[in-house]
Amino acid sequence: MLCRLLPLAAAVLVLGWGHSSAHTAEAAETAAVELHIVSLLGTCNDVKCDVPANGTFELHYVLTALPSGGFIAFQSEIDYGALVANGGSYQPTAQAADEIVWPDGCTGFRVPGAPTGNEGLINHADSTGCVTFPKSNAGGVLVSLTFNCSDVQTSSLIDLVPYSGANLDASAIGAFPPGSKNISVSDTIEVNCIPSVGGVAELPNSTESQLAGEGPPDPSTERPRVAAITVLVACSVLLLMRRYAQRL
Repeated sequence: MLCRLLPLAAAVLVLGWGHSSAHTAEAAETAAVELHIVSLLGTCNDVKCDVPANGTFELHYVLTALPSGGFIAFQSEIDYGALVANGGSYQPTAQAADEIVWPDGCTGFRVPGAPTGNEGLINHADSTGCVTFPKSNAGGVLVSLTFNCSDVQTSSLIDLVPYSGANLDASAIGAFPPGSKNISVSDTIEVNCIPSVGGVAELPNSTESQLAGEGPPDPSTERPRVAAITVLVACSVLLLMRRYAQRL
């Protein structure tokens, strides 16, 4: 069985977050995430994007509304199976850290760790720490992925799978302070791969992209990730200890 090592899922077990009636009775904390597509040669909005056949586009996981008190972690589960079925593919980078662009993360990784791009499902997660969780107010683009369109005309939906008690690895925002709640998020966007695209291309520096927080990353906000593997191992140990204690 695949061990859940995503930071937010680890926090759920290690810190005692959960789905108790006490939590569900609390005032609801909210957050909002959207999937955005950026294509230099395409015509895009927050609902769909027309991309040249066999062209490349970027898919962004964008935190558009933060929890009122900030947040400490996120997860994303993106279902791109329909795109693969239609002849498209995900183009993974060598390291997950190259796809997670959240400046306040320290333990970022993905599942599977070395994807082929044809699995149809990809998970990413990151947190502000492992033992302690500082608050983050850094919204905007948290994950940026690259995809290829099919070489023929097709239409595909890409889904952000929502977090639930039955799927603890899916998409959520972990609210601050630790122990508050996990906020389930979801979205769907349509990708149309077509032989030629008319209209005005959406550029990274367009007004819409700037409002969505999709401008080029500021190098000064990047944080070192050299300790990510060590912290992740610590998270894994704590998670396993918690699970063992629950079985006693």
